[in-house]
Amino acid sequence: MSLNNIVLAVFIVGFCNNLHLCEAGQSCLSCTGIQNQSNCEHVENCKNDEVCFVQKHTTDSGSLLYDLGCAYEQFCRHSVGGIFGRRSEGHHVSCESCCNNTRTCNIDLKCESDHHVIGSTLPRECSDIQGQHPDGVYTIYPDGISPVSVFCDMHTENGKWTVIQRRLNGSVNFEQNWKTYKEGFGYPNGEYWLGNNIIHEITVHNRHELRIDMSDFDGLTKYAKYSVFSVGDEKSEYELTVLGYSGNAGDSFSYHDRKLFSTIDRDKDNSTCAQLYHGGWWYGSCHQSNLNGRYLSGTSPYGEGINWQTWHGYHYSLKSVKMMIRTLH
Repeated sequence: MSLNNIVLAVFIVGFCNNLHLCEAGQSCLSCTGIQNQSNCEHVENCKNDEVCFVQKHTTDSGSLLYDLGCAYEQFCRHSVGGIFGRRSEGHHVSCESCCNNTRTCNIDLKCESDHHVIGSTLPRECSDIQGQHPDGVYTIYPDGISPVSVFCDMHTENGKWTVIQRRLNGSVNFEQNWKTYKEGFGYPNGEYWLGNNIIHEITVHNRHELRIDMSDFDGLTKYAKYSVFSVGDEKSEYELTVLGYSGNAGDSFSYHDRKLFSTIDRDKDNSTCAQLYHGGWWYGSCHQSNLNGRYLSGTSPYGEGINWQTWHGYHYSLKSVKMMIRTLH
């Protein structure tokens, strides 16, 4: 362990003990894809039921890398030798180990086995989080390895919904380029887009349903549900599959089935819709819904706002929208 890490650990423990500010949960070193475990100096404050972990993995080119951070205790095997599977970018996890005996205990946590087994016990989405929990930001692992912060709706229709998009107040600009929509943007506890790659990673496994909750500026609420929802990979231009409407908002999304995703710098329909209507979406000459459009206060120019055509039409921008998905058993 480096001198810097020793000083860091002593400081954290002393800080928590003296000021009683760290009692909410474990503190763990948190880094991704580093060559030397002892070089990690970033600290993450975990949730109450999370522990520290370290994972060792190799790339297809043979490089040995480490990930460190927080993970839910029930999803983290305490015996070494558990391989979580294959990272989507070609990384193979050879072992992992967890601890919660001291703060930042993964500074020197050893990963000692290289046995090959398959599968992952980490939650890929909110549906995988066991037990009763409140709404809030949780850590999921859509590719089986890489941690992602996401908002989980744990109460609507028995909960376990992974929120992939949320509009609340216009604090986040949704007129973004292809790369930004690919990786995701915003804040899980506020407005955000989870990211096309992540949405694909979740929906490629099992069948998923989609629920869209929306409200207007008069306090009225509506919802739309779809019994089939999935997003293809980047090679497919994140092609949308959405079928099986139910709800009380009217069906303004089935029109977009089989459409490709478009952004201001990579328009995949024939009418430059992303530029005309200011969002990243599955446009197709152009839209019946525009949930990533401009955040406006009610009345809006034709098609530019957060529109749901069957509720309020094209000249009204909604106050709030939440798109969320769940494994359909």
